[in-house]
Amino acid sequence: MKKGCSIMKNYLFKRYFENTLLFLLIISGGALKVGAAYFTGSAFTELIKYNLSDFIYYIELSGIAFLLYLLSLYVKIPFENYVTQKMITDIRLDISNSIIKNNFKTFYKIDTGNYVSWLSNDLMIIEQKGFSNFYQLSTYVIETILAIIGLFSFHWSIILFTLFTSVITLLLPMISQKTIESRSEIYSKSLEKLVSKNTNILQGFDVLLSFNKLNILKNIVTNTSTDVMKTSVSLRKSVATGAVLGGIGNVFSQIGIVALTGFLAMKNIVSLGSILTIEALSSTIFNSVGNIMNISVELKTVNPIFKKFDDFREESNNIYIKNSNNSGFSEEIRSFTVKDLVYSYNDKLIFNNFNYCFSCGNKYAILGKSGSGKSTLFKLLTGRLDDYKGSIKINNIEIKKIKNDDLYKQIIYISQEPYIFTDDIKFNITLGDNFDDLEVNNVINKVGLGELVSSLENGIYTKLEEGGRNLSGGQKQRISLARGLIRNKKILFLDEITSSQDEITSSQIEELVLNNKELTVFMITHKLGKEKYNKFNDIITLE
Repeated sequence: MKKGCSIMKNYLFKRYFENTLLFLLIISGGALKVGAAYFTGSAFTELIKYNLSDFIYYIELSGIAFLLYLLSLYVKIPFENYVTQKMITDIRLDISNSIIKNNFKTFYKIDTGNYVSWLSNDLMIIEQKGFSNFYQLSTYVIETILAIIGLFSFHWSIILFTLFTSVITLLLPMISQKTIESRSEIYSKSLEKLVSKNTNILQGFDVLLSFNKLNILKNIVTNTSTDVMKTSVSLRKSVATGAVLGGIGNVFSQIGIVALTGFLAMKNIVSLGSILTIEALSSTIFNSVGNIMNISVELKTVNPIFKKFDDFREESNNIYIKNSNNSGFSEEIRSFTVKDLVYSYNDKLIFNNFNYCFSCGNKYAILGKSGSGKSTLFKLLTGRLDDYKGSIKINNIEIKKIKNDDLYKQIIYISQEPYIFTDDIKFNITLGDNFDDLEVNNVINKVGLGELVSSLENGIYTKLEEGGRNLSGGQKQRISLARGLIRNKKILFLDEITSSQDEITSSQIEELVLNNKELTVFMITHKLGKEKYNKFNDIITLE
């Protein structure tokens, strides 16, 4: 799991300026604690001597040191959170960049609920178990070093005993280290499963409602929550074992140092006042050392998460590099030539030496039974799938060698149920690009949504509900179509977009695209009336 540690270090170094300031705060706070311990011991020594003025002097210095220490905490705690959130944002952006570098097939290898879990649950674990523990660990290490330096002014036996017992206290919790790392990985996967399953079942709310099966939601939540509870408890048991082992070493160390210091005081080797200082410094050391190992073990629970992110990043980068090495493509698409195409899906042969030449400017209807390969053909022609045998060329260039970005500048793919974002109508058409309201309204009129939008109080700024629940199926199709038309895309792949519409809506959408001579149309359909045959240049039936 060293890979996970190195990845975390990368993010710490990326924010080196903020982390440098934070470490200066930690060091100054540790120094103030050591100073306060010295002043307290000195005050006690002066008290024994009945030296009132010096006693008051050292008490005042001790109070000032403690107040400054509290002030450093007041500054450190929110600043540490600020730095942590900066790094969490860096990780979140890196995950997002890796996602957008993926191609169609690789993206869907992972359930979308898992991506949500990465960006929420996993990052929460990294924040709490990773960065928070790292800063706590750093604080303990720095305070331990400063306290050991402070003990050098006393007897050598104190240093020797402190170092020996510190090593024992550090080593004891390592017994449970591997178990913690293993159970941490299991816990992370249970969180992914919880988010994935719950997301999936919630998205099917309408189906469950229709069949009186809403109880499934409760069952899924119960089962996934139980799994998370079990893995979480198992993990915490391992962490608790490490904490107890460290605590045993801590108790032995503190009792031993008190006994040793008392013996030295009785021999007049150290002053009575120094007992307070030694006890305070050694207490800092043993408490810190006892926690150092526990925290360092718990800190490693984030290693599997970082490794998972890094593996995903490497795979995404390889895909991105492969796509970036493809040829630049700026010419207008004139044809799609398919030659000897062979494609299988899960050992099922979909195409076996399929041949065809599609010319742009034409209209094509793709017919065939379910499973005959209609949607697969679309995904191949639009570059979403590239693991085929044979040849698919755009103009005279193999589609595998064309950058996806260049390809999608000319092509629009509209699925049977296009995705609608929980945002306003304008965003759902522009997708954040800089189109003015006039352009948006023009394309809305072009796709036949003008009457609907004009009837809405907020017009194109009307917010759409999740999944476009406040739209009909036909209206979703028109918004999806508008996304392509506003960008002047001339090649449309329509995947059964009228299959769930009534005849009037289906006819309107078909007329909209088939009567536009500027558009090249590939249309998958289950229902094609004979009156529409003459609208197509060719009708292809897949067996």
